[in-house]
Amino acid sequence: MMPGLKLAAFVAVAIVVGMGGRADAHQPSEGFVVIEPPTPTGDGFALRARWDVALQDLARVMPLDADGDGRVLGSELAAAEPKLVAWARAGQSFATSTPCVVDVALAGVTTHLDGAYASFAWSGTCGPAPDGTLQIRQEAIFASDTGHRALVRIGGTSVVLRADAREARLSFVAPPSAFATFTTFVGEGVLHIWEGLDHVLFLLALLFPAVLRWRRDAASAGAWVPNEQLKPVVIEVLKVVTGFTVAHSITLVLATLGVVKMPSIVVETAIALSVALAALNNLRPIVDARWTVAFGLGLLHGFGFSGVLLELGLPDTARAFALVGFNLGVELGQMAIVLVAVPLAFAMRRTRFYRYGVLAAGSLAIAVLAFYWSAERSGLFSGS
Repeated sequence: MMPGLKLAAFVAVAIVVGMGGRADAHQPSEGFVVIEPPTPTGDGFALRARWDVALQDLARVMPLDADGDGRVLGSELAAAEPKLVAWARAGQSFATSTPCVVDVALAGVTTHLDGAYASFAWSGTCGPAPDGTLQIRQEAIFASDTGHRALVRIGGTSVVLRADAREARLSFVAPPSAFATFTTFVGEGVLHIWEGLDHVLFLLALLFPAVLRWRRDAASAGAWVPNEQLKPVVIEVLKVVTGFTVAHSITLVLATLGVVKMPSIVVETAIALSVALAALNNLRPIVDARWTVAFGLGLLHGFGFSGVLLELGLPDTARAFALVGFNLGVELGQMAIVLVAVPLAFAMRRTRFYRYGVLAAGSLAIAVLAFYWSAERSGLFSGS
């Protein structure tokens, strides 16, 4: 094996091992709180809410898989019900001008885009709310996972709780302004790109070769050589980014508006495979026009973005603002990555480290991880 290829293989193994803790490509921990519009009762109102927590997240909090088969059965969940209810009661609270008096029960299992969730049903009464807002606070889940986020909705208002902001006030009198909705969803779009490892790696796989060009000759199978000028690099990056942006914007809008629907397991598995294909194309290019790869495979990523957007809950009164804001946030998050990665790549493009350590080894590592994700998402590991 050539020294450069040995280096590439070694670095690829190191990257895969080092990224083992980030095997989940999307947010590994997510919860959903849906609060029904309050019903007036005397000097206060009745509160009803549902809190969905992924079974895999609950398994990190307490042992649920009694038989150790890697699955949480209904009977195992029922056996742990007293502990789960006590955990939920201690870890979430509601308040207006005074704390709400509520109780919680385990209501069963529901399904979201990324799998099975335990549903906790809350009911009780709250005191007067002079300002028309309800305060919610979560504690328990963040104590065990600082990367968790909770998507909270009430009427036309939605917020996202994270470890650094576990408390929020939601209005149930008037929906948020169109501008507030827009800015909220811009932020969520940015975070989704930065937290979605598969989307980041797909983009990097497309950008890695942008500072190089594939030289074909009769004496060899071909080789990557550095681009001498900045202009062709900028043009190549613009083509790739534009192709990806246009493609995912099309399917994001169509899927979010319900025009086109695809099963989540198909979309997520296909996205993982798209990452692998983009990376493998760097090892020995089959498609020279990478913008066509970005466009074709970007259509799949738009379906993935739409799933997240639908889970966030599009407000009826400002659906267009939410959709545009989320898509703009995705673009801003994407451009931030481009503005960091491309200048670094251009500066290193002449080095053996870049050709073998970044392009070859990095692409190989991305492909391995992506194939693992595709097998995991398709249910191959669970036998489903």
